[in-house]
Amino acid sequence: MLDGDLVHFLQSTFRSVWSLEVLTVLHGRPGQDLSIETLIREVRGSRPVVAQSLEALQAGGLVVPVSGDTIRYAPASDDLVRLSEAAVRAYRERPGEVRRLVLAGPTDKLQSFADAFKFRRDP
Repeated sequence: MLDGDLVHFLQSTFRSVWSLEVLTVLHGRPGQDLSIETLIREVRGSRPVVAQSLEALQAGGLVVPVSGDTIRYAPASDDLVRLSEAAVRAYRERPGEVRRLVLAGPTDKLQSFADAFKFRRDP
């Protein structure tokens, strides 16, 4: 079972497993500036998928653009360093569980939002 903070981080930060794949590549090369082309090759994804992943990671405070189409892993806080390291480690050790959490996240949130508007009948 994964830590509650990690579960929340996975479900709130990663829109897709592609984002986690991109983070894993960047995390494995700390301090290096990587081009979008390099990331596309490393994760074997398309330009739109990698670009969307980078947007999500940047919004989550995990990466920063350097110049042009170059990006660097640079978490904005110590908590994000800790959580991103835990996410990468969990993804390596328990990929199936982590994928399910990432994929289930938005659906569960959408369902919770929809449930808030259900009309309840008094018995």
